[in-house]
Amino acid sequence: MSESERRIDYQARDDGIIVLTFKAMDRQAADEFAVIVKLAAENPRSKMRTLYDMRESDTPTRYFVAMQAQLYEGFPYPDDTKTAYVISSGDNAIWLRILRNQYRAKDAYEIFYDFDDAVAWLLE
Repeated sequence: MSESERRIDYQARDDGIIVLTFKAMDRQAADEFAVIVKLAAENPRSKMRTLYDMRESDTPTRYFVAMQAQLYEGFPYPDDTKTAYVISSGDNAIWLRILRNQYRAKDAYEIFYDFDDAVAWLLE
């Protein structure tokens, strides 16, 4: 798959934060996300900081939400886990809160509109 066809960009920053930038949240993105999460599950960390940058994507499809739920429940989260979501609209905040409230929390999370604020929170 070429760079332009990918729906998710992955970056491992020097400060330990993993950044996933979503260009879409459709079936293809869900399948890409599953590959990334399954690889991360094979190489667990003692501390995990993840930033989901969703400013470029639309709301997720049902398939994406179902895949995300399945992956969330099966992932071996370390005790020290923080997740930041960077979004562009209040609509995204609403569906994220609804989605997150459906699962037993395994991490601390916050929703941000500013990328730098999200990074600062993850590094606290």
